[in-house]
Amino acid sequence: MGNENERSGTSATSRERTSTPVDPFTKERATARFSGCSNLAQSYEVLSKLGEGTFGQVFKAVDKRSVQKCGGATGRIVALKKIIVHNEKEGFPITALREIRILKSLRHDNVIPVIDMSITRGKRSEKLRGDIYMVTPYMEHDLAGLLGNPKISDFTIPQIKCYMKQLLLGIDYIHQQGYLHRDIKAANLLIDNYGILKIADFGLAKQYSEAKPTKQTAGPPGRKYTGMVVTRWYRAPELILGEKCYTTAVDMWGVGCVFGEMFNRKPIFQGSSDIDQGYLIFMNVGAPTNESMPGWNNLPNASSFNLSACNKPVLKSAVPKLSDDAFAFLKTFLTLNPLTRCTALGALEDIYFRNDPEIARPEDLPQFEDSHELDSRNFQQQQ
Repeated sequence: MGNENERSGTSATSRERTSTPVDPFTKERATARFSGCSNLAQSYEVLSKLGEGTFGQVFKAVDKRSVQKCGGATGRIVALKKIIVHNEKEGFPITALREIRILKSLRHDNVIPVIDMSITRGKRSEKLRGDIYMVTPYMEHDLAGLLGNPKISDFTIPQIKCYMKQLLLGIDYIHQQGYLHRDIKAANLLIDNYGILKIADFGLAKQYSEAKPTKQTAGPPGRKYTGMVVTRWYRAPELILGEKCYTTAVDMWGVGCVFGEMFNRKPIFQGSSDIDQGYLIFMNVGAPTNESMPGWNNLPNASSFNLSACNKPVLKSAVPKLSDDAFAFLKTFLTLNPLTRCTALGALEDIYFRNDPEIARPEDLPQFEDSHELDSRNFQQQQ
Protein backbone atom coordinates (compact mmCIF):
# COMPACT_ATOMS: atom_id res chain seq x y z
CA MET A 1 0.00 0.00 0.00
CA GLY A 2 3.07 2.22 0.18
CA ASN A 3 5.24 3.70 -2.53
CA GLU A 4 6.79 0.77 -4.38
CA ASN A 5 9.12 3.13 -6.23
CA GLU A 6 11.25 3.37 -3.11
CA ARG A 7 11.14 -0.36 -2.48
CA SER A 8 11.95 -1.96 -5.82
CA GLY A 9 13.38 0.86 -7.88
CA THR A 10 10.28 0.93 -10.07
CA SER A 11 6.62 0.13 -9.83
CA ALA A 12 4.25 -0.89 -12.55
CA THR A 13 4.03 2.06 -14.84
CA SER A 14 2.43 5.15 -13.40
CA ARG A 15 1.26 6.01 -16.92
CA GLU A 16 -1.19 3.13 -16.74
CA ARG A 17 -2.42 4.31 -13.37
CA THR A 18 -2.64 8.02 -13.61
CA SER A 19 -2.19 9.82 -16.85
CA THR A 20 -4.79 8.31 -19.17
CA PRO A 21 -7.71 10.73 -18.96
CA VAL A 22 -11.42 10.28 -19.35
CA ASP A 23 -12.26 12.71 -22.11
CA PRO A 24 -13.82 15.18 -21.95
CA PHE A 25 -15.30 15.44 -18.46
CA THR A 26 -13.30 17.00 -15.65
CA LYS A 27 -12.76 15.76 -12.12
CA GLU A 28 -15.62 17.98 -10.98
CA ARG A 29 -18.00 16.34 -13.42
CA ALA A 30 -16.61 12.92 -12.52
CA THR A 31 -17.55 13.59 -8.91
CA ALA A 32 -21.10 14.23 -9.98
CA ARG A 33 -21.24 10.81 -11.66
CA PHE A 34 -20.80 8.97 -8.35
CA SER A 35 -24.41 9.24 -7.24
CA GLY A 36 -24.98 7.99 -3.73
CA CYS A 37 -21.47 8.85 -2.53
CA SER A 38 -21.10 9.71 1.14
CA ASN A 39 -19.73 13.03 2.35
CA LEU A 40 -16.24 12.39 3.72
CA ALA A 41 -16.35 14.97 6.53
CA GLN A 42 -19.73 13.75 7.73
CA SER A 43 -19.03 10.04 7.40
CA TYR A 44 -15.39 9.41 8.31
CA GLU A 45 -12.74 10.54 10.76
CA VAL A 46 -9.22 10.08 9.44
CA LEU A 47 -6.87 8.47 11.99
CA SER A 48 -3.54 8.08 10.17
CA LYS A 49 -1.87 7.70 6.79
CA LEU A 50 -1.12 4.12 5.75
CA GLY A 51 0.74 4.74 2.52
CA GLU A 52 1.27 6.90 -0.51
CA GLY A 53 2.33 6.35 -4.10
CA THR A 54 1.68 7.36 -7.67
CA PHE A 55 -1.74 5.76 -7.42
CA GLY A 56 -2.94 7.89 -4.52
CA GLN A 57 -2.88 8.07 -0.76
CA VAL A 58 -4.34 5.57 1.71
CA PHE A 59 -5.63 6.52 5.15
CA LYS A 60 -6.95 4.63 8.15
CA ALA A 61 -10.29 6.04 9.29
CA VAL A 62 -13.29 5.33 11.46
CA ASP A 63 -16.81 5.27 10.09
CA LYS A 64 -18.70 7.85 12.16
CA ARG A 65 -22.04 6.38 11.12
CA SER A 66 -21.19 3.03 12.71
CA VAL A 67 -20.24 4.85 15.94
CA GLN A 68 -23.66 6.46 16.02
CA LYS A 69 -25.38 3.13 15.41
CA CYS A 70 -23.41 1.54 18.24
CA GLY A 71 -24.37 4.26 20.67
CA GLY A 72 -20.86 5.61 21.16
CA ALA A 73 -18.96 2.32 20.97
CA THR A 74 -15.88 1.96 18.80
CA GLY A 75 -16.87 2.33 15.17
CA ARG A 76 -15.94 0.32 12.11
CA ILE A 77 -12.38 0.95 10.92
CA VAL A 78 -11.98 1.44 7.17
CA ALA A 79 -9.30 2.34 4.64
CA LEU A 80 -9.73 5.44 2.47
CA LYS A 81 -7.90 5.48 -0.85
CA LYS A 82 -7.69 9.03 -2.16
CA ILE A 83 -7.65 9.08 -5.92
CA ILE A 84 -5.00 11.52 -7.11
CA VAL A 85 -5.45 13.49 -10.31
CA HIS A 86 -1.98 14.56 -11.40
CA ASN A 87 -3.18 16.81 -14.19
CA GLU A 88 -6.43 18.61 -13.45
CA LYS A 89 -6.90 19.56 -17.12
CA GLU A 90 -6.83 15.93 -18.22
CA GLY A 91 -9.71 15.00 -15.97
CA PHE A 92 -10.43 11.98 -13.79
CA PRO A 93 -8.08 9.03 -14.54
CA ILE A 94 -9.70 6.25 -16.53
CA THR A 95 -7.56 3.76 -14.58
CA ALA A 96 -9.29 4.80 -11.35
CA LEU A 97 -12.71 4.43 -12.93
CA ARG A 98 -11.67 1.03 -14.26
CA GLU A 99 -10.50 -0.08 -10.81
CA ILE A 100 -13.77 1.02 -9.21
CA ARG A 101 -15.84 -0.68 -11.89
CA ILE A 102 -13.90 -3.94 -11.64
CA LEU A 103 -13.99 -4.08 -7.84
CA LYS A 104 -17.72 -3.32 -7.85
CA SER A 105 -18.23 -6.32 -10.15
CA LEU A 106 -16.24 -8.79 -8.00
CA ARG A 107 -17.63 -10.64 -4.98
CA HIS A 108 -15.19 -13.04 -3.33
CA ASP A 109 -13.84 -13.62 0.17
CA ASN A 110 -10.27 -13.19 -1.10
CA VAL A 111 -10.80 -9.98 -3.10
CA ILE A 112 -11.01 -6.61 -1.34
CA PRO A 113 -14.50 -5.09 -1.74
CA VAL A 114 -15.40 -1.45 -2.26
CA ILE A 115 -17.92 -0.63 0.46
CA ASP A 116 -18.42 3.06 -0.28
CA MET A 117 -17.31 5.97 -2.40
CA SER A 118 -16.84 9.20 -0.47
CA ILE A 119 -16.23 12.74 -1.67
CA THR A 120 -15.19 16.12 -0.37
CA ARG A 121 -16.94 19.14 -1.80
CA GLY A 122 -14.73 21.79 -3.35
CA LYS A 123 -15.25 25.48 -2.63
CA ARG A 124 -16.78 27.13 -5.66
CA SER A 125 -15.71 30.55 -4.47
CA GLU A 126 -12.08 29.41 -4.61
CA LYS A 127 -12.62 27.25 -7.71
CA LEU A 128 -11.45 24.16 -5.81
CA ARG A 129 -12.62 20.75 -6.96
CA GLY A 130 -13.54 18.06 -4.51
CA ASP A 131 -11.65 14.82 -3.91
CA ILE A 132 -12.87 11.27 -4.36
CA TYR A 133 -12.07 8.39 -2.01
CA MET A 134 -12.54 4.67 -2.44
CA VAL A 135 -13.58 3.07 0.86
CA THR A 136 -12.63 -0.52 1.67
CA PRO A 137 -12.53 -2.60 4.86
CA TYR A 138 -9.45 -1.93 6.97
CA MET A 139 -6.99 -4.79 6.86
CA GLU A 140 -4.42 -4.78 9.65
CA HIS A 141 -1.56 -5.91 7.43
CA ASP A 142 -0.22 -6.37 3.97
CA LEU A 143 2.08 -9.29 3.26
CA ALA A 144 5.10 -7.06 2.60
CA GLY A 145 4.59 -5.40 5.97
CA LEU A 146 4.40 -8.69 7.83
CA LEU A 147 7.50 -10.07 6.14
CA GLY A 148 9.40 -6.85 6.77
CA ASN A 149 8.50 -6.63 10.46
CA PRO A 150 11.48 -7.93 12.49
CA LYS A 151 9.21 -8.49 15.51
CA ILE A 152 7.28 -11.17 13.64
CA SER A 153 8.69 -14.70 13.50
CA ASP A 154 9.17 -16.59 10.26
CA PHE A 155 5.93 -17.99 8.88
CA THR A 156 5.21 -21.65 9.56
CA ILE A 157 4.59 -24.02 6.65
CA PRO A 158 0.88 -24.43 7.59
CA GLN A 159 0.59 -20.63 7.66
CA ILE A 160 2.24 -20.24 4.23
CA LYS A 161 -0.06 -22.91 2.80
CA CYS A 162 -3.08 -21.09 4.22
CA TYR A 163 -2.09 -17.77 2.64
CA MET A 164 -1.19 -19.44 -0.67
CA LYS A 165 -4.49 -21.28 -0.91
CA GLN A 166 -6.43 -18.06 -0.32
CA LEU A 167 -4.30 -16.21 -2.86
CA LEU A 168 -4.90 -18.92 -5.45
CA LEU A 169 -8.64 -18.97 -4.78
CA GLY A 170 -8.79 -15.21 -5.25
CA ILE A 171 -6.65 -15.23 -8.40
CA ASP A 172 -8.67 -18.05 -9.94
CA TYR A 173 -11.89 -16.12 -9.27
CA ILE A 174 -10.45 -12.97 -10.88
CA HIS A 175 -9.34 -14.92 -13.95
CA GLN A 176 -12.61 -16.82 -14.28
CA GLN A 177 -14.47 -13.50 -14.16
CA GLY A 178 -12.42 -12.37 -17.15
CA TYR A 179 -9.79 -10.06 -15.67
CA LEU A 180 -6.01 -9.80 -15.50
CA HIS A 181 -4.74 -8.29 -12.25
CA ARG A 182 -1.30 -7.33 -13.61
CA ASP A 183 0.25 -6.23 -10.32
CA ILE A 184 0.45 -9.23 -8.02
CA LYS A 185 3.02 -8.53 -5.30
CA ALA A 186 3.31 -8.87 -1.53
CA ALA A 187 2.30 -5.26 -0.86
CA ASN A 188 -1.02 -5.79 -2.68
CA LEU A 189 -2.03 -8.79 -0.58
CA LEU A 190 -3.90 -7.60 2.49
CA ILE A 191 -4.33 -9.75 5.60
CA ASP A 192 -6.49 -9.21 8.66
CA ASN A 193 -6.20 -10.53 12.19
CA TYR A 194 -8.71 -13.27 11.39
CA GLY A 195 -6.21 -14.81 8.98
CA ILE A 196 -8.09 -13.76 5.84
CA LEU A 197 -6.09 -12.68 2.78
CA LYS A 198 -7.60 -10.33 0.21
CA ILE A 199 -6.15 -9.27 -3.13
CA ALA A 200 -6.12 -5.49 -3.54
CA ASP A 201 -5.03 -2.67 -5.86
CA PHE A 202 -6.72 -3.21 -9.20
CA GLY A 203 -5.31 -0.03 -10.72
CA LEU A 204 -3.62 -2.02 -13.48
CA ALA A 205 -6.33 -4.66 -13.87
CA LYS A 206 -7.75 -5.21 -17.33
CA GLN A 207 -10.64 -7.08 -18.85
CA TYR A 208 -9.49 -10.30 -20.49
CA SER A 209 -11.64 -11.65 -23.31
CA GLU A 210 -9.64 -14.78 -24.17
CA ALA A 211 -10.53 -18.30 -23.01
CA LYS A 212 -10.54 -18.81 -19.25
CA PRO A 213 -7.65 -20.78 -17.71
CA THR A 214 -8.14 -24.50 -17.14
CA LYS A 215 -6.33 -26.80 -14.71
CA GLN A 216 -3.75 -27.47 -17.41
CA THR A 217 -3.04 -24.14 -19.10
CA ALA A 218 -3.79 -20.44 -19.36
CA GLY A 219 -4.29 -21.02 -23.08
CA PRO A 220 -2.88 -19.12 -26.04
CA PRO A 221 -2.79 -15.33 -26.10
CA GLY A 222 -5.15 -13.25 -28.18
CA ARG A 223 -5.12 -9.48 -28.31
CA LYS A 224 -2.25 -7.14 -27.48
CA TYR A 225 -1.97 -5.28 -24.17
CA THR A 226 0.50 -2.75 -22.86
CA GLY A 227 3.73 -4.41 -21.82
CA MET A 228 4.59 -1.97 -19.04
CA VAL A 229 2.68 -3.71 -16.27
CA VAL A 230 3.52 -5.53 -13.04
CA THR A 231 6.08 -4.23 -10.56
CA ARG A 232 9.54 -5.21 -11.83
CA TRP A 233 10.50 -7.73 -9.14
CA TYR A 234 7.33 -9.74 -9.90
CA ARG A 235 7.33 -9.32 -13.68
CA ALA A 236 7.11 -12.44 -15.84
CA PRO A 237 9.91 -13.22 -18.32
CA GLU A 238 7.67 -12.75 -21.35
CA LEU A 239 7.00 -9.17 -20.20
CA ILE A 240 10.71 -8.57 -19.64
CA LEU A 241 11.32 -9.74 -23.21
CA GLY A 242 8.73 -7.30 -24.56
CA GLU A 243 5.76 -9.58 -25.18
CA LYS A 244 2.46 -7.71 -25.55
CA CYS A 245 0.26 -10.69 -26.41
CA TYR A 246 0.16 -12.21 -22.93
CA THR A 247 -2.29 -14.13 -20.76
CA THR A 248 -3.29 -14.75 -17.16
CA ALA A 249 0.06 -16.54 -16.84
CA VAL A 250 1.70 -13.18 -16.04
CA ASP A 251 -0.25 -13.14 -12.77
CA MET A 252 0.83 -16.69 -11.95
CA TRP A 253 4.52 -15.77 -12.23
CA GLY A 254 3.86 -13.08 -9.62
CA VAL A 255 2.13 -15.61 -7.37
CA GLY A 256 5.24 -17.79 -7.55
CA CYS A 257 7.46 -14.85 -6.62
CA VAL A 258 5.23 -14.20 -3.61
CA PHE A 259 5.44 -17.86 -2.58
CA GLY A 260 9.23 -17.74 -2.52
CA GLU A 261 9.15 -14.40 -0.72
CA MET A 262 7.18 -15.90 2.16
CA PHE A 263 10.17 -18.13 2.90
CA ASN A 264 12.94 -15.60 2.21
CA ARG A 265 11.14 -12.63 3.79
CA LYS A 266 12.27 -10.55 0.82
CA PRO A 267 11.59 -10.64 -2.93
CA ILE A 268 13.50 -13.46 -4.60
CA PHE A 269 14.41 -11.53 -7.78
CA GLN A 270 15.47 -7.96 -7.00
CA GLY A 271 16.63 -6.55 -10.32
CA SER A 272 17.99 -3.00 -10.45
CA SER A 273 16.72 -2.53 -14.01
CA ASP A 274 14.53 -4.42 -16.45
CA ILE A 275 17.62 -5.95 -18.09
CA ASP A 276 19.07 -6.91 -14.70
CA GLN A 277 15.71 -8.43 -13.78
CA GLY A 278 15.83 -10.57 -16.90
CA TYR A 279 19.33 -11.79 -16.11
CA LEU A 280 18.31 -12.68 -12.55
CA ILE A 281 15.39 -14.70 -13.86
CA PHE A 282 17.42 -16.53 -16.51
CA MET A 283 20.34 -17.23 -14.16
CA ASN A 284 17.96 -18.75 -11.63
CA VAL A 285 15.49 -20.69 -13.77
CA GLY A 286 17.66 -21.21 -16.86
CA ALA A 287 18.21 -19.47 -20.17
CA PRO A 288 15.25 -19.55 -22.55
CA THR A 289 15.48 -21.97 -25.45
CA ASN A 290 13.11 -22.84 -28.26
CA GLU A 291 12.14 -25.82 -26.13
CA SER A 292 11.64 -24.07 -22.77
CA MET A 293 10.15 -20.86 -24.21
CA PRO A 294 9.14 -21.24 -27.86
CA GLY A 295 9.51 -18.05 -29.87
CA TRP A 296 11.42 -16.16 -27.20
CA ASN A 297 14.15 -15.04 -29.61
CA ASN A 298 11.55 -13.27 -31.76
CA LEU A 299 10.45 -11.00 -28.92
CA PRO A 300 11.51 -7.32 -29.06
CA ASN A 301 13.98 -7.38 -26.16
CA ALA A 302 15.60 -10.77 -26.83
CA SER A 303 18.68 -9.19 -28.41
CA SER A 304 19.37 -7.31 -25.15
CA PHE A 305 20.51 -10.50 -23.42
CA ASN A 306 23.75 -12.46 -23.68
CA LEU A 307 22.67 -15.74 -22.12
CA SER A 308 25.91 -17.70 -22.31
CA ALA A 309 26.34 -17.52 -18.52
CA CYS A 310 22.76 -18.64 -17.75
CA ASN A 311 22.97 -22.32 -18.62
CA LYS A 312 23.06 -23.73 -15.07
CA PRO A 313 19.93 -22.78 -13.07
CA VAL A 314 20.66 -21.82 -9.46
CA LEU A 315 17.09 -21.29 -8.24
CA LYS A 316 17.49 -23.75 -5.36
CA SER A 317 20.25 -21.64 -3.82
CA ALA A 318 18.04 -18.53 -4.09
CA VAL A 319 15.35 -20.15 -1.91
CA PRO A 320 17.35 -22.36 0.48
CA LYS A 321 14.56 -22.76 3.06
CA LEU A 322 12.22 -24.60 0.72
CA SER A 323 11.65 -28.32 1.20
CA ASP A 324 11.73 -30.55 -1.87
CA ASP A 325 7.96 -30.50 -2.31
CA ALA A 326 7.80 -26.72 -1.81
CA PHE A 327 10.58 -26.24 -4.37
CA ALA A 328 8.76 -28.46 -6.87
CA PHE A 329 5.63 -26.37 -6.27
CA LEU A 330 7.57 -23.13 -6.81
CA LYS A 331 8.94 -24.35 -10.14
CA THR A 332 5.41 -24.84 -11.51
CA PHE A 333 4.95 -21.06 -11.21
CA LEU A 334 8.44 -20.02 -12.32
CA THR A 335 8.22 -21.73 -15.70
CA LEU A 336 9.46 -19.73 -18.68
CA ASN A 337 6.78 -20.94 -21.09
CA PRO A 338 3.46 -19.22 -20.25
CA LEU A 339 1.55 -22.11 -21.85
CA THR A 340 3.01 -24.66 -19.42
CA ARG A 341 3.15 -22.40 -16.36
CA CYS A 342 0.66 -23.53 -13.74
CA THR A 343 -2.77 -21.96 -13.46
CA ALA A 344 -4.50 -21.15 -10.19
CA LEU A 345 -6.92 -24.03 -10.75
CA GLY A 346 -4.07 -26.45 -11.30
CA ALA A 347 -2.01 -25.15 -8.38
CA LEU A 348 -4.93 -25.59 -5.97
CA GLU A 349 -4.82 -29.32 -6.69
CA ASP A 350 -1.05 -29.63 -6.29
CA ILE A 351 0.19 -32.34 -3.94
CA TYR A 352 1.92 -29.63 -1.92
CA PHE A 353 -1.36 -28.83 -0.17
CA ARG A 354 -1.96 -32.51 0.68
CA ASN A 355 1.51 -33.20 2.04
CA ASP A 356 2.35 -32.75 5.70
CA PRO A 357 2.28 -30.48 7.56
CA GLU A 358 -1.43 -29.88 7.19
CA ILE A 359 -2.65 -26.49 6.00
CA ALA A 360 -3.71 -24.13 8.80
CA ARG A 361 -7.20 -22.69 9.11
CA PRO A 362 -7.35 -18.87 8.89
CA GLU A 363 -8.89 -18.61 12.35
CA ASP A 364 -5.97 -20.53 13.85
CA LEU A 365 -3.30 -18.16 12.54
CA PRO A 366 -1.59 -15.80 14.99
CA GLN A 367 -2.56 -12.16 15.35
CA PHE A 368 0.07 -9.48 14.81
CA GLU A 369 0.58 -5.80 15.42
CA ASP A 370 -0.50 -3.68 12.45
CA SER A 371 2.15 -4.10 9.74
CA HIS A 372 2.07 -2.43 6.35
CA GLU A 373 4.71 -1.89 3.70
CA LEU A 374 5.26 1.67 4.92
CA ASP A 375 6.00 0.25 8.39
CA SER A 376 8.54 -2.21 6.95
CA ARG A 377 10.41 0.63 5.25
CA ASN A 378 10.48 2.45 8.60
CA PHE A 379 11.86 -0.68 10.28
CA GLN A 380 14.63 -0.86 7.68
CA GLN A 381 15.53 2.79 8.20
CA GLN A 382 15.68 2.31 11.98
CA GLN A 383 18.07 -0.61 11.55
